[in-house]
Amino acid sequence: MNSIFSIIITNYNNSKLIDRAIRSIDNQQISSNFALTIETIIVDDGSTDNPKLWLKKYNGLKNKKIIYLKKNRGVAYASNIGIKKSTGNIVMRVDADDFISPTLVSLCNDTLLHNKNISYVYTDLFQVDDYGNKIRYIKRDSFSNLLLYGAGCAIRKKAIEKVGYYNNEYKNCEDMDLIIRLKNHKYRGLYLPLPYYRYYKTSKSLTQSNTRKKMIEYMESKWNLKLEK
Repeated sequence: MNSIFSIIITNYNNSKLIDRAIRSIDNQQISSNFALTIETIIVDDGSTDNPKLWLKKYNGLKNKKIIYLKKNRGVAYASNIGIKKSTGNIVMRVDADDFISPTLVSLCNDTLLHNKNISYVYTDLFQVDDYGNKIRYIKRDSFSNLLLYGAGCAIRKKAIEKVGYYNNEYKNCEDMDLIIRLKNHKYRGLYLPLPYYRYYKTSKSLTQSNTRKKMIEYMESKWNLKLEK
């Protein structure tokens, strides 16, 4: 059985860290159960920190696409560009300053291909510091935590297309909105209690901004839910 797994990396002024994300994808250990191809699509969202210099070495490489947006449009817009350019039947979004464990792709791919009734798969996370050291274990064993930490989910591309992609108007909480719509459309997710996604956070991260806090309040009101922050 052949499968293409597309990973979308969105970048905005995190160019000095993006190589770590890309290497974590290149170092994936693929199980022998399937003929699996990993496609990496990098969408630079109008960065001003010389992204072309950081990404130059990846130009023209097989199974890699690099897209440069002329101006900053937000994670949702950049993610949608990457998804639409992807050729995989499964997609995963990885932030440029995050990275993944060596067996995450194989685990998610095999799970989805063996379970047709499941539309997306997600694991726990380790928050890491500047040096990649693990400093906090984040469990996504509740719907609230999945919504608050939405990156690194492996989702069937057809499901994303069906619910209408990410909302381009949102500059934050785009993952939260998409996951809620997937659930409302009766798409089933599967939680795997393994810390296979590495989440990097600083005081400047989008997840720490006042804009995000306001967006969370908006989402709670829009979807009539209360998140356990």
